[in-house]
Amino acid sequence: MWGKAVEETAVYFFYFLIWIYSFVNFASLIFILCYEMSDDEMPESPVPYRTPEEDLLSYSRSGDYIGAKELLKQFSDGQITLNIDCKGSHDWTPLHHACYFGHEKIVDLLIQMNADVNVMNDTGDTPLHKAAYTSREELVLLLLSKNADVFIRNSEGQTARDICENEDIKKLLKAAETADAEKKNSMLLHAAREGNIQVIENLLKSDNPPDINCVDSLGNSALHCAAYRGKKEVVLLLLQNGIDTSLKNLRGQRAVDLALNLPTKQILGVQPVKPFQKTAARFEGLLLRKSRFLGWKEVWTILEKGVMSFFISRADSTTGTRRKGYKYLDGAKVIAEESDVAVFIIIFSDNTRQRFSVPRVNQQQVDRQKWVNSITEHIEFSSHYLKQGLSDSDPEDDDIMPIGTLKDNLKTAQAHLQLFEKSIDSFKSKYSTSHIPVDNGNKSTFYTDEPLNNCRNDIVILVDSARKVSSTLSHCLTLFAQQEEVRMLQVKQQQERCRFLQDALHTLAQEHHELEKSLVSPFHSPPNTPHYEDTDCDEFFDAFEGGKINT
Repeated sequence: MWGKAVEETAVYFFYFLIWIYSFVNFASLIFILCYEMSDDEMPESPVPYRTPEEDLLSYSRSGDYIGAKELLKQFSDGQITLNIDCKGSHDWTPLHHACYFGHEKIVDLLIQMNADVNVMNDTGDTPLHKAAYTSREELVLLLLSKNADVFIRNSEGQTARDICENEDIKKLLKAAETADAEKKNSMLLHAAREGNIQVIENLLKSDNPPDINCVDSLGNSALHCAAYRGKKEVVLLLLQNGIDTSLKNLRGQRAVDLALNLPTKQILGVQPVKPFQKTAARFEGLLLRKSRFLGWKEVWTILEKGVMSFFISRADSTTGTRRKGYKYLDGAKVIAEESDVAVFIIIFSDNTRQRFSVPRVNQQQVDRQKWVNSITEHIEFSSHYLKQGLSDSDPEDDDIMPIGTLKDNLKTAQAHLQLFEKSIDSFKSKYSTSHIPVDNGNKSTFYTDEPLNNCRNDIVILVDSARKVSSTLSHCLTLFAQQEEVRMLQVKQQQERCRFLQDALHTLAQEHHELEKSLVSPFHSPPNTPHYEDTDCDEFFDAFEGGKINT
């Protein structure tokens, strides 16, 4: 019986295996029929449409010279419309891609089609930045030959030479900067000789103006050139832009010594009055900046023209290189933290917050207050001129800035005074309600000693703060007195100068009058006036006797 059951089970298992084998074969057949169809039987997938700009960006990135050449030929023939300076991701143009990946033929082709060699991407990099960064010397030479600007700075304040790591290319870019500066200097000197005021104004107002005190091979500055050519208007323009009138050429001559005519000589003899612009004073020093992961880190910070710049060290700040970051202060807000006398917070216009601290040394409150005041000053400066722009019509009385020593002492005095006022307010608020009588159980009231001790300490602090304010203000008054003496001396010198000019003008007027008299024709001279003796009308002389007869 058991043998028969085993035999039936084996038969069923055999049939099951046959069924599995048949199913697998059938599935394989279906798979072959579905995936081994011919290309004609497969449905075609739609090809995505690409614009000519997308094609040009792709060709420039991959180096497809044939495709780029054919596309640009269609554009030059008018078959398609194309923006040669189109921008893709991160605002990279075809020239950016070709320079970064080193496709020299495509770069040359794009430049021949008038691509902008100074176009910038979203970080301010030009094609020259990309070629210099990737050490493409041939492309750097090509871009320089097409007048690429070597002075353009990106969003980090770096030129192409700053981000380049190849020493040969660095020397090449440095030589290009020198050549460009010499070219502009030569243009300035030539325009001064020819009296071309428009060229001079454009050069001096450009982003990278020439050195206004540059000289030629004979040591003559632009002022010398304009003076010996008698270009009075050019002389005035150069003086207004602050050219140095004391420069001497190789023969020891100043511009006034070479003046062609008297008007030019008189202009050069007067000291130019330079217009002042309202500005925020430069302020710099060491701060601690807090990072989310690294904690407090020292940075050398500079406030200049509404911009807060950060450097690793003071040496980097003097050269202007290796700037680690910067922030615009327009619309910003500075807050002094109450829990820590050394910490303050800046909330920038983009809603980012940054925590700073003055170094842990003496007078932390004063140092922090000086930083807060300077930052506030630059915030007001940046916000004001961002909305209204610079104006030359501002009254000059508000524009004159004091000398450096006076300025620093005034900042210190202002910081001490503000701390003194805060201490007074804190003292008033603390002790206006703190003297509460205490009952000792014997029906007599008294004040606890602790508030009195605290009051005594606070008064000592207030007196010390007031003494510091008085000392710094006294020093400022001394500096004011010194400045007043200097100004009085300058006024006396100007008065003497005016007296000399008045005498000279009086002499010139007399000479002019004598010259006019000498030029009058004798035929039109007025008749001589008869001369009468000083005698009384009632007196006359007898013609015969010669005696005087009174009537």
